[in-house]
Amino acid sequence: MLLYKATGLADLGFDLSICPLHLASCSKDSGPIFVEAMTVALLTDPRPAFKSSPTSHHRSDPTTKLPEVQRAVYSRLHVRDQLRQYYLTSVAPGLDTPDPLRHFGTTIPALAQSCHALSLAVLALAAAHAEWADDVETQDFVIVGQGFQRACSWALEPHLLGEESLAPEILAAVVLLRLAIQLSGSPAVTADSLPSLQTFADAWKASPSSALHGALFLTALQSDIRLAWLHRQPVPRLNIGVCLMKYVCSHIEDPRIWHARAIMLVAQALRHCHGGPEEKTLDNWLQINVSSESWFDVLPRSFDAVAYEESCETKPLGKLVYQEGVHALAHIYYMLARLLMINQAPRGIRKWASETSRKLAMQSQIFHKIGPGIVPYQ
Repeated sequence: MLLYKATGLADLGFDLSICPLHLASCSKDSGPIFVEAMTVALLTDPRPAFKSSPTSHHRSDPTTKLPEVQRAVYSRLHVRDQLRQYYLTSVAPGLDTPDPLRHFGTTIPALAQSCHALSLAVLALAAAHAEWADDVETQDFVIVGQGFQRACSWALEPHLLGEESLAPEILAAVVLLRLAIQLSGSPAVTADSLPSLQTFADAWKASPSSALHGALFLTALQSDIRLAWLHRQPVPRLNIGVCLMKYVCSHIEDPRIWHARAIMLVAQALRHCHGGPEEKTLDNWLQINVSSESWFDVLPRSFDAVAYEESCETKPLGKLVYQEGVHALAHIYYMLARLLMINQAPRGIRKWASETSRKLAMQSQIFHKIGPGIVPYQ
């Protein structure tokens, strides 16, 4: 059985201000490799060729004997191949942590073979993610990252009007580009020019049983949750009503249902905390509180921690061990929602004096770590 270790709440998370997509815990299974589908576009690309630093290549570089134009083409192909592989091994596993179907590691690469915008989005996100990697070999990726973001934005533009904008490959490209923009903080492209979160909600409502649409919506929602926390702003209210994950899963105890509900609890809590007067009502607070309590009260037994390791000097909060990464993720979002609501509790309500609430309050560092750093438990 593959177990996942959760190192207290302060150590469970990864710092979103540093690298919100890095899940150091995930499997390195690379999945299927991309089929090269970019050669024609590459040869006709008017942008200047990528030029890596001299220190990043060995002296026996075989391209030095090629004519300059051919060498530039080879360099671009080589970098794109590296970025695709980096996406499969370092980016997709983290995004697929709550998804047993591994849409980001399998479905999206397959769609990218026939969608130019999506293939560019994959490259843009991989380059942005590599900016925060410690591996020296990935440093050259950063140079081309903003170029891929601009190229992806241009390729997407004709597809963002009408029903075509709801196509899964277009939505996937938008999600990956949004994440790349967040990671890089790049001025090359702004997220304001991309479809809003409601577009993903509408697409999922149109195909409620689509696991891919569900994964794309929840990834986009988590992206907006991060921005809402960093900028102290509400998550937009969505015309989606209830979580649609129940239409995707075959049984009520599927971890994806509870993970999705926990994410939506955080979105509701952020709206209450940072929204207008209409959001900050007592009735709204009580409704969110009841929803979060009911989430925990009827949580399937599979979400229980399978082990606990006592605290030590380096891990003062101890370690909780969960059976799968999705279980740890769901608990993270649930506790974040509870922490937000504790801070907004109306006067006169003293129910937060319980031991559980005190422990949650002590772990307030989770505010900076929306997501787990999960590692295989040996």
